[in-house]
Amino acid sequence: GLQRVGGEVLTEYYLDSLAEEIDTALRGVGRLTLAEVAVAHALSTDFVTSVVESRIGALIHAKLSGGSLFTASYVARHLARVRGVLSALHGPASLPALLKAHGFNEALFYEAVGSLHAAGRLAGTLQAKTSFTPAVHRLAQAAAVGARYEQNGVVEYAALARMGVRDPRAHLASEHPGGVQLDSCYMSPALVSAAEAGVEEALSGAGAADLRSAFDCDLTDADLVAFAAASASLSAAVAARRYLPLTASL
Repeated sequence: GLQRVGGEVLTEYYLDSLAEEIDTALRGVGRLTLAEVAVAHALSTDFVTSVVESRIGALIHAKLSGGSLFTASYVARHLARVRGVLSALHGPASLPALLKAHGFNEALFYEAVGSLHAAGRLAGTLQAKTSFTPAVHRLAQAAAVGARYEQNGVVEYAALARMGVRDPRAHLASEHPGGVQLDSCYMSPALVSAAEAGVEEALSGAGAADLRSAFDCDLTDADLVAFAAASASLSAAVAARRYLPLTASL
């Protein structure tokens, strides 16, 4: 067949020869942009694109992405570089920042990140083209939260939010089941039992108790109200009118 381009008639033989020439040049450099090919042959980029797309896999052995052609070896080297950089991370990282800092090809970079993550070769949390948080960071977070919970018996939601935990309440309930969700923190069953025992003892002796004094940690009024509602023994005692709450915070 014949094609008229810019006042010239081009044969299929010429276009096939052009494709073979592109393939040969590409093998020497690993990467070519379609714009470069268009300029070299005084053709439009759109026309070169149509020539290349119709001959990919037949006469041109390459990957076409983002307006550029890449050899398989180039793509493999690029993929290995991306995996190496992201595997070395110990905390959350901005993908655009990594792209710029390491000079990755943008089209291949995001494809590589997505394919590595989908294949399970890149453990962590991927947020579209925005950020990547390696699994090792999550593990370190979980260990730190666990240690804090075991030591103090209470963890503030705000502290987890500062650590980058997206849903502190759900995270704590999942990692440490059986605790009590208060307004601003999560409390261990052991601390709850100790506080309940302290309140019971104070009430039996003095006839009155300041619920806030039963805790070594700082709790808000809303926390105290939530604790009283969540405590089976205190709720039962109040319901039976054995104890009467005197204020909103008891």
